[in-house]
Amino acid sequence: ARCVEQTRYNDDLVFLAQPRAPGTPHWRAVQDLCAERFAAHGFEVERHDYGAGVNVIGTKLGASAPERRVIVTAHYDGTPGCAGADDNASGVAGVLETARVLGQYEHDITLVVACWDGEEDGLEDSNAYATRESEAGRTFDINFNFEMIGYASSEPNSQELPEGLDLLFPEETGRIEANMRRGDFIAWIGDFASTPFVERLAHHADSLMLRHEPLTIPDGLHLSPLLGDLQRSDHSSFWTTEVPAIM
Repeated sequence: ARCVEQTRYNDDLVFLAQPRAPGTPHWRAVQDLCAERFAAHGFEVERHDYGAGVNVIGTKLGASAPERRVIVTAHYDGTPGCAGADDNASGVAGVLETARVLGQYEHDITLVVACWDGEEDGLEDSNAYATRESEAGRTFDINFNFEMIGYASSEPNSQELPEGLDLLFPEETGRIEANMRRGDFIAWIGDFASTPFVERLAHHADSLMLRHEPLTIPDGLHLSPLLGDLQRSDHSSFWTTEVPAIM
């Protein structure tokens, strides 16, 4: 974490935050940037053309257990006419900095980084990739999905909550309410299988004095149609292929 450079992150965010709907010039520029950065940081790069779009995948093989994989992801497509600074330039900038920092070192297991296309069009991007990997018998220990990680506010009532969230997470929503619904924390939404990773993130956040709310969905409920608000990003594509995932 001490290797992360705020200036690099900010510079990438400024470049990324322009309208980049699929097929536009800036969409292509961002796709190229992801591929170039992954390659520069020592990852083998694949442009995964799934028909409706192009995912950019970087792979750094593990030294002793390459069959075990962790995947860190964010979607680079955007809504037409919108700069998309937080949705999801903030997440892509995070993946790029993660690739730069972790690409400097050798790891026992394989690290995969991905910039998804087509998230705004029904998660076609990650669904195509997760399905391909599952059908080939390749799996992951965990997916960390960066989605809209750049927004923060200490103003009361700056954090909205999906209707019914209090029924599933009464303690967590109680803390948010007690904090006057300030959007000054980071939330993690994970399936039950991701619990050990959520606990590691919480421990690290505590060491940084970072406010956080881990939302771990009870076992077996993560794919329930009643929890659609918690499935609205690419992590849910991995849930459907039985890979633990955290947004």
